[in-house]
Amino acid sequence: MNRLPPVLAALALLAGCLPDSETSFQPPAPALDEQQAQQRYREEIQKAHKLIHEAALLLDGIVSPADARRARPELDKLSDQVALVAREIVTLGVDNSQNITHHKKRVEFFSAREELRGALVPLQVNDSAWRVIRPSVDRFNRELDKLKLGI
Repeated sequence: MNRLPPVLAALALLAGCLPDSETSFQPPAPALDEQQAQQRYREEIQKAHKLIHEAALLLDGIVSPADARRARPELDKLSDQVALVAREIVTLGVDNSQNITHHKKRVEFFSAREELRGALVPLQVNDSAWRVIRPSVDRFNRELDKLKLGI
């Protein structure tokens, strides 16, 4: 007795190859044209600026180790959001190396990073709070570096 046809039919059903299977083929999302990709890129960079500003405000409010412990989960959430922005920028695949707008965005990004550094200086003086929050700050900075917008 030959078992090959029923086995192949079962595999085809599992793979969704036969018309009576319950799985349906999802076509890939339409590719963005260059202008749409540029617009999405600018939106993602704006999200990154907003996240940096939120992190700076969060770090500015830390005056004690207890504040630092409360701020760590929030800063970790912001790090996760920056990672999502970085992934989205990579999937857009926009090459802005010769674009004036890209250079302007890099300068804006640099100034946002400086705002974050300004919030860190008083925090670093408070050694006990700095030791508590430093791992989260380091993670946030690593995620920002993945954006590859530094000057």
